[in-house]
Amino acid sequence: MEFEISTAGYFYDDENKRQQLQTLGFTFRYSNDVKRWCIEGKGTKTINSIQDLIDFEAKWGTIIFKGNEIEIYDDYRE
Repeated sequence: MEFEISTAGYFYDDENKRQQLQTLGFTFRYSNDVKRWCIEGKGTKTINSIQDLIDFEAKWGTIIFKGNEIEIYDDYRE
């Protein structure tokens, strides 16, 4: 099953973290207004089994399900 992937975070100044998230299809832009890297859009991930889901959470940390969307909980969220 194909899931849309989002993140709790918005700013990603760490280049390694940006590169990791790019593997899921995320893109980033540098904002001159705030002098930081901002995430754009959403990524996608196919998960076909419970083991795929376990592996995904092991790699990305805490996740939150919302319908067909998985949010990577990597920052503060209200």
